[in-house]
Amino acid sequence: MNREEEIISQLIKDFQRIIPNGKVIGKQKVEKKPYDLVFDVQINKTRKKLVCEVKSVGQPRYLYQAIGQLKLGISAEKDAYPIIVAPYISERGRNICKEAGVGFIDLQGNVFLKFNSILIDVQQVGVKDRAMGIDRVSVKKMEKRTLRRLFSPVSSRVIRVMLENSKEVWTLRALSTEAEASLKQTYLVTNTLDEEGFVDKKRGAITLTRPGELLDLWASSYNITINEIQTFYSFEKNPTSLMKKASALAREKGLKYAFTLHAGASLVAPFVRFTDVHFYLAGSRGIWIEKLDLRPVEYGGTVHLIIPYDKGVFYNRQIVGDMVTVSNTQLYLDLHNYPARGKEQADFLRAQKLSF
Repeated sequence: MNREEEIISQLIKDFQRIIPNGKVIGKQKVEKKPYDLVFDVQINKTRKKLVCEVKSVGQPRYLYQAIGQLKLGISAEKDAYPIIVAPYISERGRNICKEAGVGFIDLQGNVFLKFNSILIDVQQVGVKDRAMGIDRVSVKKMEKRTLRRLFSPVSSRVIRVMLENSKEVWTLRALSTEAEASLKQTYLVTNTLDEEGFVDKKRGAITLTRPGELLDLWASSYNITINEIQTFYSFEKNPTSLMKKASALAREKGLKYAFTLHAGASLVAPFVRFTDVHFYLAGSRGIWIEKLDLRPVEYGGTVHLIIPYDKGVFYNRQIVGDMVTVSNTQLYLDLHNYPARGKEQADFLRAQKLSF
């Protein structure tokens, strides 16, 4: 018995445990079809034919493949509902299925079925369980570790480069060079992106396929407070005038900097009125504090000097007139979870400047 047959056998055995008011009343193995088998099930008084694609691995890459196969084959089965069956499907994987209009059942008890008058949406939370050799708690921890590694400082350079050049076709070496990351690190990042269904890797070519979803995932786990931020009082009350002074100082002294948050957005996609000026800088804050006559404060300051968590934040800086702002990707990330109308400005920026 192969792995997929084991999964089918386990599903039939556990069907009433997973769906207490349901039962399998028939099963048909299919050949020369883009899907694996057809179940006839009854839930309450409703009978339905479930066209199933069985996956031994429930990672997004394989879910996208399964969805494509089900969409291709569902038209051949009258009054049928497509579902994916796997030992475990992650939260992101479950959302992928729902958005595609495809149901799922995993052997941990996560279920989504929506047809006729039936709606079953069960997410197992906080329960330690094993099925088919999978410990759900361990898998959840592994997913979090994967996310942390994917958006770690050096790894995020690779992702930032790909998002900023979303239509580019890369070789591993070219991507490594552009991102200033090692070949090994670049390989590990692109391999994870491939497993998660974000890139297509064929014959040495790497292409980003779902930039919008990747940006959403990164933004959901990112906060600008990852950087080292110090706040100051300025006698200059006009934020635009302060920005001009900072830019002039940078040009005069050859200093590297980039505006972000609302100050940065005001240069490329103005939407929200602002009073605070945030900018990243490379090197010491000393010269900025001295020349801009800034006074450190704990509360009430309007100038925020940011030492970046990684130099990658400076990638693809934008020059607007005499001023410099971070890339649109970095700007979106910084704004997305910023409490002072950051999400509004982030959404406007995305609509105006990002194609995904």
